[in-house]
Amino acid sequence: MDEQFPDPPSGGDPMPDTVPWGWRDVLIVIAMIILTFTLTVVIIQLALGLVPAFLPDFDTSTLGNSVAVNIALTFLQWAIVLGVTLIYMKTRGYPVSARMMGFRRTRFRRALGLLVVVLVITLSFEVI
Repeated sequence: MDEQFPDPPSGGDPMPDTVPWGWRDVLIVIAMIILTFTLTVVIIQLALGLVPAFLPDFDTSTLGNSVAVNIALTFLQWAIVLGVTLIYMKTRGYPVSARMMGFRRTRFRRALGLLVVVLVITLSFEVI
């Protein structure tokens, strides 16, 4: 095996020791994510402001208490972070692969279990 990509201790694909992007790229992506979150909140608030015009009986104040809305917004957050990162990397000409992003193969049950744990923790922080 190449010294730069040693065998992983638990099997699966080896992880890269270095990545082609630097701190400047990381800070730019963080700023883009914050900007995208801000724009998303503004768009959602504007859309909620239009709901009473089309659905006068709909009470938008109860949406914040809905578990389904919280789960949907959590997935929207994850999609924004991943999407902004991938778009930036692609436009800068960096290699875009799951391996380069730090992902590796795992069993479906383990991935599903970790997804549920992260979702519960994330929703708990949102409730707090």
